[in-house]
Amino acid sequence: MAFTQFYVQPTGSNLNSGSTNTDAATLTYASGNWALATGVFTVASGNPLSDGVTVGDFASVYVNGSTVTGFVGRITARDATTITVSLTAKSGTAPTDGTGTVTLKVGGAWAGPSGTTALPLDFMAGTMTNSTGNPPHCAWKAGTYSVTGALTHSLDTGAIWHEGYTTTIGDGGYAILDGGTSGASYKLLNVTGKNTNFVYFVFQNNGATGSTDGVGVTGNENMFYRCVFKNFRGMGFAANAVCNTTECEFYNNNTSNTSTKGGCQLLSSGSVCLRNISHHNSGSNATGFFLDQSMLVQGCIAWANGNDGFSSVGDVNQTYLNCDAYANGRHGFNLQTTASMCANFYNCNSLKNTSGGWNFGTNAKNGYIKNCGVGSGTEANGTDIIESVPGIRVEGTVTYSSNTTPWSSPTTGDFRLTASAAKNTGTGYYTQREGGYSGMVSYPDIGAGQHLDTGGSAYTVAY
Repeated sequence: MAFTQFYVQPTGSNLNSGSTNTDAATLTYASGNWALATGVFTVASGNPLSDGVTVGDFASVYVNGSTVTGFVGRITARDATTITVSLTAKSGTAPTDGTGTVTLKVGGAWAGPSGTTALPLDFMAGTMTNSTGNPPHCAWKAGTYSVTGALTHSLDTGAIWHEGYTTTIGDGGYAILDGGTSGASYKLLNVTGKNTNFVYFVFQNNGATGSTDGVGVTGNENMFYRCVFKNFRGMGFAANAVCNTTECEFYNNNTSNTSTKGGCQLLSSGSVCLRNISHHNSGSNATGFFLDQSMLVQGCIAWANGNDGFSSVGDVNQTYLNCDAYANGRHGFNLQTTASMCANFYNCNSLKNTSGGWNFGTNAKNGYIKNCGVGSGTEANGTDIIESVPGIRVEGTVTYSSNTTPWSSPTTGDFRLTASAAKNTGTGYYTQREGGYSGMVSYPDIGAGQHLDTGGSAYTVAY
């Protein structure tokens, strides 16, 4: 897919237009005249035609003395003395009229967040598109962007992409947004807008005291892909709106050891929790995944968290497919809601959890624990599957050999399947009762990581 491309790098300038990956702007026209009604900038010196100003490029327009641009728009025309900037294909708010007091920069990368400055967050809008309407994509050069106060991203203006990279966009390099380890805790980033995608980011640290969550989401339709959330005083990631977390890591959160905090919290029906791992979230109260409302949780791993691996209250319908809960401080899966609910677990593993593999509270539950794996000997749960709640049905349980796990090296985070008892032994039945059909059966593994057959081809990430 084509994008309208912008750049952030620590050595850039937040007065630039963000449209090239150079530290300095391509062209700067200082102390010119600006007409807000028409978007026309008149240069004080130079010749935009012969200087190489190009229609379709982007310009930053700001009042002299500014430290951060407040407006970037697409150039729609230029002649020997003027540059016309779109007032609709833009981000921010254009400055008021100025005579000899306004500067225009073409090109150059932004420096990104610093101190309490959020740019390009809460600035780069979905309206800042090229002439063919391609959505904006901002590539963040790998490095650390240190902030000292809460950042907000509130825009709801169309699809926006923010992505870390090292050398080439798409190479999987990580940009680090760091909130520091001193003072009272604060929310590092609060996403209240919609339609923003965050790819290859590390969000870390938010103070030394208190229990504020690290990253919060209250706007629908946002996605976090291959992001890391770590070292936060409260919840690492807390979403109170429909969002997507895919292939993310949540590590060493809830350092304040506050009740009901931990790695990842999703509280809205329809949210997606896919191939995430939440581990070593600290303290006796730290839960790996705190999941409320109805949703599908697939391919996720909760490992070595101080409290439950997966926890849920107040729900209606939840399904866990190919998930692993290992060596957590309380239950592997704890659906402790006092309300009735439908709860299903297919092809999941639950081993060496201190209190037990599954817990369902006291009120009515219905559903399956089907073809799931449990440990024995030193790898057993404190209390394994007990059908203590009417309606929860246990079938096809696989118990692994004493003192062994089905994985390669779970204590180092390698949950690749090695045990034959877990390979192709998950439930994969399809119902086909009509005559004349050959029938369909699947042979999934038990666990988050599906095994690779001899002669198969493994998926390789870009980095």
